[in-house]
Amino acid sequence: MRHYLKRRPGLLEVYVLCFVATFFGGCVPVLLPGHVREAWNGPAWLYTVLLGLYGLGTVLGSLYIAQRPKPVGGGRRALFLTGATSAALCLFALMPSPLTGALAIVATGGALIALLSQLTALVQFGLVDEVRGRVMSLFLVTFQGGYALGGLAAGAIASRVSTTTTILACGVAVGVAALGGWWLDSHLGET
Repeated sequence: MRHYLKRRPGLLEVYVLCFVATFFGGCVPVLLPGHVREAWNGPAWLYTVLLGLYGLGTVLGSLYIAQRPKPVGGGRRALFLTGATSAALCLFALMPSPLTGALAIVATGGALIALLSQLTALVQFGLVDEVRGRVMSLFLVTFQGGYALGGLAAGAIASRVSTTTTILACGVAVGVAALGGWWLDSHLGET
């Protein structure tokens, strides 16, 4: 397994990008109840509506990836979607009203799930049968671990600052990952 990962440097980058995306990008569902209350002084039904719109965004993002051809050049698409996730998170954090926040949360859900679906396709595409199970299990550990640890960290930070600042910082962190991938001449295009 270790030797296989060394021969495919793009796979390690997919793992790192997946962890960063879930650690920082997965903050919205965790912080949404507090953000609705803190930023917009909204009632419980507003949280429910926004969470439903986030779900709508994830469906739209999944459909976007499903209609794409094989993930040829998918590494570049993944970096683009990382930037889109960053922009959507920052926009959501800065929205002054629930109505504009509703539009931004659809984009946030769509961009994040499109990114994660693209990364999953990149990992699976081209794997030989002998390592597929091990490679995917490691990928799922980074996927689920990023969400769990990111939610814990985002909640701890938001309790000390604000949900707006926390979501904005998470968006910036995802943006730094996107820029880092482009600047470091990422191997993602080789996956």
